[in-house]
Amino acid sequence: RDPLETTVLWELAYGAQRGGGQTAGFMLEALSGIDTALWDIKGKALGLPVAQLLGGAFRDRVPVYASPVPFLPTPEESARGATAFVGQGFRGGKLKVGRGVAVDVDHVAAVREAISPEVDLMLDLNCAYDARTAVALARQVLPYDVFWIEEPVPPEDLDGLAEVHRRAEMPVVTGESVYTAFAMRDILVRGAADSLQPNVAKAGGITECARIGELARLFNVSIAPHGVGSGLAIAAALQWCASLPNLLVYEANRFFNPLREAVITEKIEIENGCLVVPPGPGLGVSLDEEGMAPYVVGRF
Repeated sequence: RDPLETTVLWELAYGAQRGGGQTAGFMLEALSGIDTALWDIKGKALGLPVAQLLGGAFRDRVPVYASPVPFLPTPEESARGATAFVGQGFRGGKLKVGRGVAVDVDHVAAVREAISPEVDLMLDLNCAYDARTAVALARQVLPYDVFWIEEPVPPEDLDGLAEVHRRAEMPVVTGESVYTAFAMRDILVRGAADSLQPNVAKAGGITECARIGELARLFNVSIAPHGVGSGLAIAAALQWCASLPNLLVYEANRFFNPLREAVITEKIEIENGCLVVPPGPGLGVSLDEEGMAPYVVGRF
């Protein structure tokens, strides 16, 4: 098939598996990879960055926050982790919580005391709580100027998410565990989130994420993409972020991940708290076959 027909191919691939119930998980992650590759082919064939193919670039730099400060034994260690991110030039950082409200509050308080009031502090609950507990945590951390609480309840609990959003008195974001615009629509119609966090490498690739971005815009909801992935996934996300009128911020994940740098030949630069959108055609990066070789399991 013609690789330039990205929407046609997406619909054919998705439709072929829908009858078997494969509308999320590994199948969508595989489809995301294929779709991203097709957009890269299209951009390179036409000599244009993917952002231009999506309608143009609103920006050539994407604001980011560092993520995460993981579960550390003491509040003091969490504070040191957050200040390390600030020392690297990030204007925001995310703290993992979900170990019980009292423990969470101690760590939040220590981090906020350690960093400037001008630094954004996000909290990631990673689906740890029910709605009542998440609301209790949100209200107890109100004095610490929290930028958002993320994934307060499991992704299946849409009514609980809507309750948290209604009662938390701070922004609520979600979406890294959600696949496709169909599932994002269900969040939006409930008025359950202030921002959506799809991952280009999971939620259906560039084709479906472009739909999610436009759908969110219709509900006056911003996009803050989930940032875990390889260098190719990051490059794809940055092209999409550049094209978004309703972008909030992108996650610069700092967990150890050799695929972040090893599989692309170009380095994605960070300047003044922003990732620079690769300027070349397609994704703006090239596959590093030699660097990728140690991670290849098999070839067709």
